[in-house]
Amino acid sequence: MKDALHAFRRKVRERSEPGAVVVGLNPTGLGLVRSLGRRGTPVLAVVSDLRNACVGTRYCEKVYCPDIEGPELIDTLRAIGAAVDAAPVLLLSRDLCVSRVSEQREALEGYYKFLLPGKETVAMLLNKRLFGAYAMENGFPVPATFCAGDEAGLRRVATQVTYPCILKPVFRNSRWEASSVPKAFTAESGDELVNLYRRIAPLQNEVLVQEWIPGPDSEIYFCLLSFNAAGKPLVHFEGRKLFQWMPACGNTAVAENTVCDVVRDVSVRLFEAVGFKGMGSVEFKRDPRDGRFKITEPTVGRPNLQSDLAVACGVNIPCIVYDNLVGVPRSGGEAPVRSVKWIYEEHLFDLILHRKTYHLGLRAILQALRGKRFYALLARDDPWPFLRFVANVARRVIRHLWIRKAA
Repeated sequence: MKDALHAFRRKVRERSEPGAVVVGLNPTGLGLVRSLGRRGTPVLAVVSDLRNACVGTRYCEKVYCPDIEGPELIDTLRAIGAAVDAAPVLLLSRDLCVSRVSEQREALEGYYKFLLPGKETVAMLLNKRLFGAYAMENGFPVPATFCAGDEAGLRRVATQVTYPCILKPVFRNSRWEASSVPKAFTAESGDELVNLYRRIAPLQNEVLVQEWIPGPDSEIYFCLLSFNAAGKPLVHFEGRKLFQWMPACGNTAVAENTVCDVVRDVSVRLFEAVGFKGMGSVEFKRDPRDGRFKITEPTVGRPNLQSDLAVACGVNIPCIVYDNLVGVPRSGGEAPVRSVKWIYEEHLFDLILHRKTYHLGLRAILQALRGKRFYALLARDDPWPFLRFVANVARRVIRHLWIRKAA
């Protein structure tokens, strides 16, 4: 830690700015680090998984923390804050980190500059059960939603919901995040719903069952936003997914920028209603049965996985947030400058590898990649995250071939 802190302090003094501390070097954290580092802002990243390909980036110093989602995070952040000359900007990349920092924000307020909504608002937006209840009570469009905390409750829900439906945890806890379980499942019948629940209950027993919105993944839209300390929007950016891994209920594999006034307006109205501050996003799916955009998931306290799409289009949200927190006036209104496809290589690899399982044609996937492309890992000025990813893929392929040969 001492060497990384020394290098970070030296860069802060040379640049005469406070710099930023980013928690987590997943693809979301890598986007934060590159966005700030490319313009020369000193960045220090707190990491726990040294095997992650993103740790190879050259745009930050790295400090190891055994568990960035546990109590060790606050101790590590306090140690960093006490060792630097001025309070740096604190940026987060994972929901569990947001929850931890929100609950213990008083312990960090003297050490860092950061923006989060109130504790109750953060807890509500992170918890799908609480958010679903809030949205329905306040007239925001969401799919029909049911909750259960045990198998008996789920069996009652199974008689009320229409099929197919979505099953997901109300909050992805540390056990869920550490497992290889997808973030959500689809069920075609009550029996399948109960069997899926039995599979995931040891990880998280409180679940949400949601109406399935038909249509392809390309009907999933999102709005990336940031609000200032007064609760006023600083910036917004809209896009849509083209493919996910896993299809129907996974994370973005390919996305593109778009303009959608409804998505923007509902997102801003929702965040203004809850007194939002800081970074976040809202995800929607357009329902072909009535044409309405229905909210499927909000994000609070951090950027989204595909937030680098905005940067590729000329809307550098991390830099806008950083400048606002350190008191630097914005140079002007950013706007998308070109059509861009954002690609997360790992999810695209899995999508192509398993495309036949999901009845996807290779030609359709490749057609979605046409045009200007921006990658989550691949970057000419920062090659090591992608090279480490390629090495990880090679190990997977060799292991797969070895198992087949042994069988």
